[in-house]
Amino acid sequence: MLNWGGFVSHSYDVGDRTRSVHVKLATEHDGLRRWLEVHDILEGAYHAPPVLSWLDLPGTPYGGLVFEHIDGDTWDTRSQPGLLNDLRVLLARLHED
Repeated sequence: MLNWGGFVSHSYDVGDRTRSVHVKLATEHDGLRRWLEVHDILEGAYHAPPVLSWLDLPGTPYGGLVFEHIDGDTWDTRSQPGLLNDLRVLLARLHED
């Protein structure tokens, strides 16, 4: 399943009914390579999904990260408004780092 990942990347959920992974591919790899370099920090301190590996698609300019897929629901801000403050705190910490 393709999930548009912005102007320069594409995201896919790939699975076989037993396991799913999330793949983020781009032709410009700098940002994804930076993520790979600091993924331990992002996973440990900021709840980012675990990176499983780097993937290059042979014969194409596409490469990127393979993440553990985490099932979840879309955040309903009306039923869980308290999460907004938690998110602000987390993002402020991320930007300070």
